[in-house]
Amino acid sequence: MKNGLSKYLSLKSFKMKIAIFCLISVVAFLSVATSAESSREGVISACGKSSEYLQSLEARAGRGDVEAIIEMADEYTTGNCYARNISRAETLLQRATDLGSLDALYQLARLNIIEPGVGRVQVNARRQALHNVLVQLANLGYMPAQYDLGIFHLRGMYGFPQNTDTAVQWLQKAGEVGNMRAARIAAQILLTGHGNVRPNRVLGETWLRGAAHGGDMVAVKMLAEHLQAQDATKNMAEVIQLYEHLAQKGLHSVGKELGAFYETFEQPETAYYWYKIAEAYGVNIGNRASQMEWRMESSHIRNIQQQVENFNENYPPLNRHYRQR
Repeated sequence: MKNGLSKYLSLKSFKMKIAIFCLISVVAFLSVATSAESSREGVISACGKSSEYLQSLEARAGRGDVEAIIEMADEYTTGNCYARNISRAETLLQRATDLGSLDALYQLARLNIIEPGVGRVQVNARRQALHNVLVQLANLGYMPAQYDLGIFHLRGMYGFPQNTDTAVQWLQKAGEVGNMRAARIAAQILLTGHGNVRPNRVLGETWLRGAAHGGDMVAVKMLAEHLQAQDATKNMAEVIQLYEHLAQKGLHSVGKELGAFYETFEQPETAYYWYKIAEAYGVNIGNRASQMEWRMESSHIRNIQQQVENFNENYPPLNRHYRQR
């Protein structure tokens, strides 16, 4: 009887151990699965794309969608949504290139910068490949390649010989097809001279005006400063117009320059208005505005301050998102 009871209890204990072991295994499996899912969600969160979007992206790439293929290559290059894999990125970009994409060919060439190779022979081979593709694309009128050639020759980067004259030629070509930054850099070189390029004020100003009219805000400010330096009295009306244009585009810091101009013209209320706009932007204007307030009626001060608020509302400052944090 005792032996039977002992065997029964022993069997029951064994079954309980098995049950506990199974339960622990299930919990461990769920824990690993949850961890893996959390890890994947973390990767997706880092790249800002949902798993559904990535699945759709892969499907479109599989069907030969060039933009999807390039986007996948970019993800493999950066390592945001997929594990970083330059070889996989090259394969994808080559596929998109075979489908006729100049963008893919350009990015394929630039992978030679990201992965320059190991050893002198491999580095030189990759640099030669970069050079050949960029020149090919630039001669086809591909603007990003033209800009790269300009910058690389200007700075002597990635094996390109430093040659300012060649740099300006490529930057001008990029500027002619809409790269206003390239036009501005070319203008700056022509205005001041650099390397084997001598100063050419007329040509430099022409390119600077082109960049400014094309919307490059740095070029607009450079043009205003250039005209002021050339003949402040003769060019003052245009200089003020350029600075006011910048202010309306959100660069409220130029209110300091405008305030100084109008103070020189003995227009204190207009000067105060622009000083306060610059001050609201975060520019240190010293005690200029506060000194003017002593000579102004309080009603005028309130009226101008309201105008400043209206200006900030109608033409929001460029750094408004950072100032509000």
